[in-house]
This record gives sequence, structure tokens and C-alpha cells, in this order.
Amino acid sequence: LSSADSFLISFIFILSFNPHYNKFNTLFYMILFRNTPIIDRKGSIQAREGCLSVPDFTGNVIRSKSIKIRFFDEQFNRREIEACGFESIVFQHEIDHLDGLLFLDRVRSLKKDVFRRKMYQNPKHKKE
Repeated sequence: LSSADSFLISFIFILSFNPHYNKFNTLFYMILFRNTPIIDRKGSIQAREGCLSVPDFTGNVIRSKSIKIRFFDEQFNRREIEACGFESIVFQHEIDHLDGLLFLDRVRSLKKDVFRRKMYQNPKHKKE
């Protein structure tokens, strides 16, 4: 979750990953600013992304496979962190929000790489 437009909490990025599925093993808060430096990038990966800002669509986005960023923690200590795979995609997606970008700004082709989100009906509530 990021907030680029909120007056009171500008540029705060809160990251929470399930500790059973990631290396961070904790909920921590990151304070990022516009143009947060991604100080190292390696490889590329294409993944389907969606966003609460664009709830009806998903899109194929190419991002760096692994990144290293500088940030401030909740005590305003300057830190660096490396992320790869899904975690890297999440960081890049949220940093884009801070810089005013949506995943739609990163797709190569709006015609070929953007898809209407599928709506699934719960079989228990099937209309007769």
C-alpha cells in the first residue's frame, strides 16, 4: 500500500508479506520518497499485474527480476534491501505509485497486454 497523494502521510510505503512465504519474516514499515533510488537491477521478468487503482483490468508488465533499493525504516534509519521475483515486482509496482505511475504505464501494448479482469461466480450462489 502506498500513498503518493495523501496530504498527511505523503510517500509512505507499508510492506507486509506473509512470513511463511518470504525472506523478510516480519511486518515492517518503509518510508520512501518520490524517486526512491533503485540502486541495482538485474534481469527481467514478465508478470500479470493488477491494481486497486484499476480494478477492472490486469496487464502483462516487464520489470527487473531483482532490485536493491535504499529507504528509511520506521525509526528513520537509512537501510538497503534486496528483493527478487514476486517481492521485486511488488516493490517496483508500489514505487511507481509514489512517482505517479500505474502498471498501465508500463505495458508494452494496451491492445495486446491489457485484459479485462475475469469475474468468477461462486458455484454455491449460482443463479437458476
